[in-house]
Amino acid sequence: RKLQEACHLLYAQADVIHEDLHRAELIQRALLPQALPTIEGFSIHSAYRACENVGGDTYNVKRLDADHVALCIADAAGHGVSAAMLAVLFRNRLHWFDETTGLSVEPSEVLGGVNKDFVEECRAPGLFVTAVCALLNTRTRQLTVASAGHTPLLLKRAAGTIEWIHPSGPALGLASDAAFARQEIALRPGDRVLFYTDGLRDHPRDNARSIMDEVAGIMADKTAAGRELLDRVLALTVDQPDAAHQEDDITLLL
Repeated sequence: RKLQEACHLLYAQADVIHEDLHRAELIQRALLPQALPTIEGFSIHSAYRACENVGGDTYNVKRLDADHVALCIADAAGHGVSAAMLAVLFRNRLHWFDETTGLSVEPSEVLGGVNKDFVEECRAPGLFVTAVCALLNTRTRQLTVASAGHTPLLLKRAAGTIEWIHPSGPALGLASDAAFARQEIALRPGDRVLFYTDGLRDHPRDNARSIMDEVAGIMADKTAAGRELLDRVLALTVDQPDAAHQEDDITLLL
């Protein structure tokens, strides 16, 4: 009888936890962009799939002024509630404007500010975030990028060549003296830039071919629109034998 009572209590507690996680998932998804800004001359698409109710991935696209749009994608270490809270903290610490001048600041400075806050506020083993912040000048088509230990960006040129934009600094929250270099990309009509989290790159495969090789092939399809491209990239993971046991969140920003 005592064992039955203990089991009933555990089931009740599990139901409460499950309901809490479901609510947390709704809140976290509400924090993600509900609609991406319309930008003349550009097309922006996103996809988000958590491996649990809540996850450590986040992203945002924000118009700063008439000529500038900020883009970011981040992946907090771990899974579940702690990773989700760390992702929310990252979003809360992103400051795209100088408090004194009111002007937009470079992505490297944005990451530097977040890193300073993380080092001061979250000094604990395993608490770190990888991220890419980018500033798009819609008039000159210049994309300024800074990366903190994140997966490299995939740049597909209109001519068909593939370039990889690698991290320019360490993950956020690991070192107080971390520096994040500025990288410039001159975009031309037909170019595509894919931001993604490592849940895509590290997804288990049933063949020897790298999933990123297949992603690069999809990005090279000039006839496909942006939404279709992201759907095809996600399909690469759904079609795998272990797709039902996705081990990490997957977020894409094109």
